[in-house]
Amino acid sequence: AVEYIESDWQTEEMNVRKYRINADEKFYKQEYCGCSFSLRDTNMYRKREGLDQVVIGGGGIYSDPLGDAAEESPDVVESFFRDLKSDESASWRRNRDIYRRRRKSQEAEKENNW
Repeated sequence: AVEYIESDWQTEEMNVRKYRINADEKFYKQEYCGCSFSLRDTNMYRKREGLDQVVIGGGGIYSDPLGDAAEESPDVVESFFRDLKSDESASWRRNRDIYRRRRKSQEAEKENNW
């Protein structure tokens, strides 16, 4: 059987250590999960916050442990997800769905109706 070890590794001390190691080792810093939805949502949020938008492949490296920790703090993450539920984001999603329904279906493309 596998022994389960319960421990909280998300302590302040461990976060400081994590960002120090990231900077010391110059780890690549990907600023979104990698999917197009995350890139879109991240850039919408960053635009509203007055931050530079994420560029694919332009994440750079971890270099400032305190700045990197602040950028990825629980408050910032919570703000990002709260923002996804905002009226502006909801409006954007409604418009996306309207235009998505206007696309030709695969069946219509078979009939060459364009």
